[in-house]
Amino acid sequence: MRDIRPMLKENPIRSVICIKISRRKLTFRGVVERAATDFLALAGVEWFEDP
Repeated sequence: MRDIRPMLKENPIRSVICIKISRRKLTFRGVVERAATDFLALAGVEWFEDP
């Protein structure tokens, strides 16, 4: 993850929007991965995440 502190000094509003977008993407991805894991569990497949 890159350092966003210089961005905060340059353009605080834009960096806040970027942070919100990236958070939404992360949560969306988490939901998708959770659903996929549940689906595989129902299908009887073991799902191992890389540490």
